[in-house]
Amino acid sequence: MSDASDLDGEEEVDREVEVLGGLKDLIISQEPVPLDPSYTGNWEGAPDLGSPGFNRFAARVMWNAKIGRKLKGRRAEGECPPLQPHQEAVAFMLHPQSPISRMLVDHPTGSGKTREMICVLDNYFLDPRPKVPIFPKEPVCRNFYMELLRWPSRYRDFFACLRPQDAAKASGCADWRSRRRLRWDLADLSGVVMHELCYNMREVLEMKGWFFMGRMRRSRREAFRTRFPDEVAPAAPLRALRYTSAGGRHADLRPDGWPVSALLKVAFDRAQAAGNAYSNKVVIMDEVHNLVRLQTQYGEQLARLRNLLSTARGSVLVGFTGTPILNEASEGRQLLDIVKGAFAPPGDGGFLSSFPMRPAAWRDLSSSILRDGRSLPQQRLASFRTLATAALVHTGSGVCNLCVQRIPA
Repeated sequence: MSDASDLDGEEEVDREVEVLGGLKDLIISQEPVPLDPSYTGNWEGAPDLGSPGFNRFAARVMWNAKIGRKLKGRRAEGECPPLQPHQEAVAFMLHPQSPISRMLVDHPTGSGKTREMICVLDNYFLDPRPKVPIFPKEPVCRNFYMELLRWPSRYRDFFACLRPQDAAKASGCADWRSRRRLRWDLADLSGVVMHELCYNMREVLEMKGWFFMGRMRRSRREAFRTRFPDEVAPAAPLRALRYTSAGGRHADLRPDGWPVSALLKVAFDRAQAAGNAYSNKVVIMDEVHNLVRLQTQYGEQLARLRNLLSTARGSVLVGFTGTPILNEASEGRQLLDIVKGAFAPPGDGGFLSSFPMRPAAWRDLSSSILRDGRSLPQQRLASFRTLATAALVHTGSGVCNLCVQRIPA
């Protein structure tokens, strides 16, 4: 008998859709990811990740970019609330123009981690690597698609273009574009309608029929551009998986070396992947502490996934959790090492973002911590070391709830 608290079982592996067009229709050479003109970070001259000076440098980059310290004006009715400082910091650091590509994000329950995940995925919207958000259970996967409907992103825009009737239901407006930048209130939608909308969004974002043998079909891209000249299509599909599926048959390779999963074929390079289906992917994991759980009947799938993610090359890998340490302090260290990867430097600078809930006495931390990269007082630092999470703290000016920690090298 299975434990109700255990992970959900595996899903069926996604297969490629055969359509007319042949190899001549495939875009063989990928276009470079265009620069994001709205990104304000200047990482020129950054020390190597893991080096003792990286945290201090990153703190100054965030300070100069006004992360966590922009003045927030009064919001109009229905306007999407701004990111909280800790959310803004994660979205800033996990960006194609940032040197950071692997990070363990330790933010407490209720701090808005799902919105952070959506922001990070949206940052990589034009990146040709497929997006693989991973969750413990099917209801959590479905909730992720519901949040994708709720919050503004280019993924929501793409879905709305192709399913305008669904977008009208979700936005509460016949013209969804008039509410493009707003948070959509889904409270009045029935469970049946929400289930249908989430299923349809998953189907659209998988981009079935858009790719063959990991390459985009030119005809599909051009048809979208012709139909929606003012909109943009994602450069790669997005599909949420369960941990068991991600470490199960979805990660298998065919005898010719290609992944069996249509999703994981995208951007796969047999010459560079070293037999790892997760090389050259953007992987975002929710409740990532499940990766090291022991009380489960799916230990084989989790062990395989740990190894694949640790050894994946050319990938973005982010793990979100509110409980990086479930039982033993060593679990936090193990989790961070998996996220860092087998080829990471020995130091931990730049690989961990932590936002602990601090008592009120700690709310007056000076903005100079962010500006100058000062460390915590010794007694506080010692308490973190006992949990394998001793770190530097960066906090925004006048803001108590941004605390980005890195375990020092």
